[in-house]
Amino acid sequence: MSNGIAHGEQLTLFDCPRVRKSEYWQFIKLVAPPGPPPPGQTHWLSQDATDAYCLKCSKMFRFTKGSSNSVRRHMERFHRKELAKYLSQSDISTRKAVNMARKMAQRKGKRGSPGADSEPVLDMAAATITANRPATTAAAATGVVTKPRSLSFGSLEQRNGAELLAKWICLSMRPLSVVDDEGFAEFIEYISSSSSTGRGASFVLPNPDALSHRIDLMVENARFEIRQRVKKDALHATVSIDRWDALSTSLSSSTTSPATFLAVACHYLTEDFLPNRWVLGVVPAGSSDDDIVGNGVLEVLREAGVAKTNVSSVLTDATSLPGAVLSKELECRWLHEVCESMQQLVVQLMGTDVPPVCADIANVISRAMEVVAILRADQSTRDKVLQLAPANTTSTDLHKLMLQPPEELRLPQYVAAAVVVALHPAIVACHEDFKATGGEPVFSHSDLQPLSPQELLLCEATAVLLQPLHEVTEVVVSEKACSLPFIIPCLMMVQQQLQQPELLVDITLRARQVLPESERDAFVHSLESLRNHLLSLFLQRFDDVCRELAWCSLLDPRHGRARHMTDDQREACRATLIDKAVEFCSTQLTAAPTDALPALGAEFDGDIMYGVARAPTTGLMHRLLYDDEEEVPNATDALTRDGDATQTRIFVTNEVAMYVSEHQLRKTRILCPLQWWQANRDRYPFLASLARVWLNVMAASSVVALRHHLPRELLDERKPSVPATTWQRAMADRIFLHTNLRAMTHAPSISL
Repeated sequence: MSNGIAHGEQLTLFDCPRVRKSEYWQFIKLVAPPGPPPPGQTHWLSQDATDAYCLKCSKMFRFTKGSSNSVRRHMERFHRKELAKYLSQSDISTRKAVNMARKMAQRKGKRGSPGADSEPVLDMAAATITANRPATTAAAATGVVTKPRSLSFGSLEQRNGAELLAKWICLSMRPLSVVDDEGFAEFIEYISSSSSTGRGASFVLPNPDALSHRIDLMVENARFEIRQRVKKDALHATVSIDRWDALSTSLSSSTTSPATFLAVACHYLTEDFLPNRWVLGVVPAGSSDDDIVGNGVLEVLREAGVAKTNVSSVLTDATSLPGAVLSKELECRWLHEVCESMQQLVVQLMGTDVPPVCADIANVISRAMEVVAILRADQSTRDKVLQLAPANTTSTDLHKLMLQPPEELRLPQYVAAAVVVALHPAIVACHEDFKATGGEPVFSHSDLQPLSPQELLLCEATAVLLQPLHEVTEVVVSEKACSLPFIIPCLMMVQQQLQQPELLVDITLRARQVLPESERDAFVHSLESLRNHLLSLFLQRFDDVCRELAWCSLLDPRHGRARHMTDDQREACRATLIDKAVEFCSTQLTAAPTDALPALGAEFDGDIMYGVARAPTTGLMHRLLYDDEEEVPNATDALTRDGDATQTRIFVTNEVAMYVSEHQLRKTRILCPLQWWQANRDRYPFLASLARVWLNVMAASSVVALRHHLPRELLDERKPSVPATTWQRAMADRIFLHTNLRAMTHAPSISL
C-alpha cells in the first residue's frame, strides 16, 4: 500500500522516510511524481521526489535527495516563529530529562558509592543534551560552570544575526569592514554575553568575506523573487533610472573602474491598485557611449521579464542618461516631462526667432527678474514694499515665491512678472512719497524703479498668459497620483484657456485708456500676436498627445464627467474607450506560452510563485440584462471564443455607459483614483483592467529619476588585488539590495 496522500486535485504528498532534524519537517511533505511507485516499490522514497511542499504556506520548492538544505532554508525564511517555538518546546523537554537524570544520580548516590554507577546516567544525560544542543542545561547537568559557548556560523541564531547585520549594513550603506572595528565588536560581545542577556551564547561577528558571501545570497534570493512578482503583476510598467555617482576619490578617477551606476527601477500597480516599485538591476555606466549603456539597461529589462511593449514610459535624468535611446528601442508611449516642457516653451517664447513683441517681453521679464532679485537680497527694501502693498497682495503666496532662489522655481519668468504686477503700486507709492517730501531716497537700491505704463501692461499680459502653465507645473509636482489620464485634461484646459479671445480684454481696454492714440492699435495687435504665438508653441508640443490620448482621461474617475471636453469630443472618447477596452481584454486573455523560469544555481533555493492573470468578471449591468442565472454567459469564455466578439463588445459598451452615467450623477468629490478603482474594480472589470495600465503611466515628475552619491568609505575599502569587474559586480549588488530594502518599507517585503 502506497504511503502517498492526495492533496488537492494534482498533488500526491508523502512523509520523508528518514528525518534527522524534526524541527525542519513540521509542515513539509515530499511531492510524489505522477503515477504509481516504481516497480518493486510499495512506498515512495525520498529519492523519488524532486519537489517539496509546505502545508503551512502552500509553497512548492525543489528538493534534492540526501540534503535537507532547501527545507531548512524555507523554514528559516518563512516560518521562523514556528521554528523557534518548536526549539523552545524541545528545550523544555530536554530540561525535564536532565532533571530526571539528576534525581536518578542522587538516589544512586545515597544507596552507595557514586563512582561508577552514576557515570553512565550522567553520560546518557550529556548525550541527550548534546543531541538537542541546549548549552545552559548541559552546564547544569554536569555541575561545571563554563564560559558561554559561541554559536557556530551554521546555527539558526547565527545565520539570522548575520542576515540582520547584512541588512543593516546595506540599508545604511556602510562598509563591510565595520565588522573589524574593535569598538563594534566589543558592543556585540557585551549585548550577546550571558551576563547581559542570560542566554549563555554569544553572537560571533562574521568576517567581511563571509558577510560579502551572505549579501550575494541575499541578492540572488531578492532578484529571483522580484522577477517572479514583476512577471505576475507588472502587465504594464513605468521604468525609471536612478544615477549613483562616486565622490572625488582616486577610485572614481580610475579608468579601469567606473564609479557611476544606473539603478533600473520598475513602477507598476498591483491587482489591488496599490503602487509598487522594485529595482530590477544595476548597470555600470562608465562608458561614454549611450548605446552601450542603453543596451545594458535593455538587458536588465529582458532578464526581469519586462516586455518592450509593456513599458509605458521611461523617466530619466536628461543629462548623460540614455533616455532617447531607450524611448526609441522600447517603442513606448513617450510624453515629455511636463515641467521641463513648460520651461522650454517659455524659453522658446522669449527667444530670438520670435515676433518683435516677444523681444520686448524678454526685456520686460529680464527687468522684472532684476526687481525680484533686489527684493530678495535686501530685507529693508522688501519690508517697505510689503508694508505699502495692498492687503490682498501680501496674503498671497507671491512673497513666498519671491524669497525662493530662481533655480528652485519651475517657471521663474511667471513668478517675476506676477510679483512685479502685484507690488508695482507699492513701488510707485514709495516714489511718489519721495517726490512729495523731497527727502532721502526710500530705497537703498537705485535700480528699483517703477516700470513705464507700456512695460507694466506687457508684464501683466505675460503673467496672464503664463499663469495656466505655472498652475499645471504646480499641480504636477504636488499631485501624488499624477498619471497620464490626470495630465491630459490639465493640458486640454490650458489649451482652451489660451484659445479664449477675451483672455486679454481687460489689458487691451486699459491700454486704450493709458497709451497714446498713436500706439494703441499697434500695442493691441502685438498682444494678440503674442497670444497666438504662445498658443502655436503649445500646440506643437501637446496637441498630438492631447488629441490621440484624450480618451484615457475618462479612466481617471476625477475627470469622469469630461467637463474639459465638448459634446462631440465626449462621444468620440467614449467610442475610443470601448474599442481600447475590447482590444486590451482580448490581447490579455489570449493563450500564450509562458516564459521559462530562470535556472536556479546550486547556492539558491527559491519558492516559485505561480501567478494567474486575473480575468474580468461579469459587471453589474451585465447581470441586470439577464434574469435567469443559467442564461448568463461567462465573460472569460466570451473573450476566449472568437465567435463571441460581438457579445464582448456589448458587455464593454454597457459597462462604459454605466461608468459614465455614475460620474455624471455623483455629487461627492473623488480624492484618490486608485482607492476608487480598488473599491469598484469588481463592478467595472473590463475598465478596471485598462485603468490599471493607464493610471500607471506616470507622465510627469511625480516620480523622477534621482541622483545619489556613493559614500567614500565604500570605495576606499576595495583591495588592490580585486579585479575591476569583481568590484563593479559587488557595488552593483550593494546598490541593488540597498534600494530594494528601502522600498520594502512602503511595499510588501521580499524574502532575502
